[in-house]
Amino acid sequence: PLCTAGYGIATGQFTVFFGAFYLFFINSVFIALSTLVVVRYLHFPMRAFIDHDKEKRFKRYIYIFVLIVILPSASIFIDVIQETRFHANLRKYIKEQLVFSDSEVINQKVVYNDTLSTIDIYLIGDELNLYQINDLNSKLGDYDLFAKGNYLKRNFFSTTDTTILRVHQSTNDNDTLFSKLDYLSNNLSKDIRTGILEDIYKKNEEILKFKDEKIAFLENQLVNFKRDTIPIQLLSKEITIHFPKITKFAYGKTIEATLNEKIDTIPTFFVQWNGYAWKAQRKEQKQILHNWLKVRLDFDTLRIIEY
Repeated sequence: PLCTAGYGIATGQFTVFFGAFYLFFINSVFIALSTLVVVRYLHFPMRAFIDHDKEKRFKRYIYIFVLIVILPSASIFIDVIQETRFHANLRKYIKEQLVFSDSEVINQKVVYNDTLSTIDIYLIGDELNLYQINDLNSKLGDYDLFAKGNYLKRNFFSTTDTTILRVHQSTNDNDTLFSKLDYLSNNLSKDIRTGILEDIYKKNEEILKFKDEKIAFLENQLVNFKRDTIPIQLLSKEITIHFPKITKFAYGKTIEATLNEKIDTIPTFFVQWNGYAWKAQRKEQKQILHNWLKVRLDFDTLRIIEY
């Protein structure tokens, strides 16, 4: 309790602090009372008061102090008993009244309060009609699930003043859906749940593996696409500046096959010179163009064909 009290102080939750400290305090008082009872039973020598009036006054102080300490705990004890009775009566009510041939209770949520309690019942199967629901509400009092009768009965025998029963039936609302999921997760055996999780895990592994392979394939295709593609417009402007005697050019990949079935793909440029370029100049310019294109496009090999 002292650890909890310290936690309440540290987090600023003074309700927690006072509750835990009161528990520590009442434990100490009852330990002292138990010690007193055992000491009296074993006839240990007791301290004698010369002044009997003073002795009576001290005993009166002790009795008053113990009574003050015990009264809140008695109230808490009564509340705990009432809540325990409420849940016991509710279990009996559900077992005896919520039995239908074509419907089944799959979940229940209970909020207990000494003044107003709520019971949410989730059903699956055929829907109950309004008459059946009203009948269920009318029988709550037979199980002391709400106060009825005179003031004495209402305060000392009933577990709660008012109880609201809400029936959630098998419709498409989210509450019922979540309730079904809670029911399935709580009632499936450990082996079945483990098997389901293993199947889900394996399927997810297969999906991830397929996705990884697909991503790798697409990345490879993208690399190949980038490798096959050249900046043709920019290259055209640069060739116009560096090689003004070229009037046209074309680019493509040619597939070369030899008699021994060796196949190779070679980047190929088709170049057309203007009529004023002499053969010697074209040969020299062709070699320069060849070397420049290899460096510019980062090609290992390429071919230039005049047309």
